[in-house]
Amino acid sequence: MRSLSKVLKRVVFERDNPLLLKESPLTIKKNNEKLLNKVELTRRRFYEDEAKQLLEEALVKTREIIEKSKDEAAQLISKAQAEKQKIEKEAFDKGYKSGVEEATKQQEVVWNEYIRELNKTRQEIKKQNIVFKKHLEKECLKLSLTIAEKILCKAVQDDGNYFLGLIRKSMEKAGEEKDILIRVSEADFERVNPLILELGNGTQKITLIKDPFLYPGDCIIEGPHFEIDAGIRTQIKNIALTLRKL
Repeated sequence: MRSLSKVLKRVVFERDNPLLLKESPLTIKKNNEKLLNKVELTRRRFYEDEAKQLLEEALVKTREIIEKSKDEAAQLISKAQAEKQKIEKEAFDKGYKSGVEEATKQQEVVWNEYIRELNKTRQEIKKQNIVFKKHLEKECLKLSLTIAEKILCKAVQDDGNYFLGLIRKSMEKAGEEKDILIRVSEADFERVNPLILELGNGTQKITLIKDPFLYPGDCIIEGPHFEIDAGIRTQIKNIALTLRKL
């Protein structure tokens, strides 16, 4: 009965339909609150699911953006490194070329200086060679004449006929002179005197005398109108004069 009384207390009678039972405002309010709570819960779950999905999509998108950014960054870095290497190579090539050109110019200056020094040295050596050549020619001529003199003097000493031949050749220059005086050294007199008759043409008077002032190989041929030096040394001097004129 008590339970029923509680139910009846919540029943509202209306005049139009006294038999229709209606819920009390409190019950309606509670039901509405439950419904609102259920709707709110559903709405929250919907938003939470949507937010979760959006978050996941955002994370995926973020990862894609990060990966893409990494790739783009790697490409930019690679491109920058390639550009850097290109610039460095161009700078190196330019610097190398510039350095080579500068070094070439400096080397040309040094080389030209070396060429000038070389030409100067060559001219000096050429002048020295000319002087040395003349000196050497003189020394060679002097040595040759000394050797020739020794050889001829040796021939005169060993072979009287050789010395006589030199005298005969010089007497040819006397022509038809009748009186001829031949002066020789004391060393040559003894060898030439026995052969003196072979000289001349039979009409000439030939006198051979010893001259203490003459050296071996010397010979002076005199006549009324001439004097001929037929000595070995004089002939060698004449040869030397002839050679110097060449």
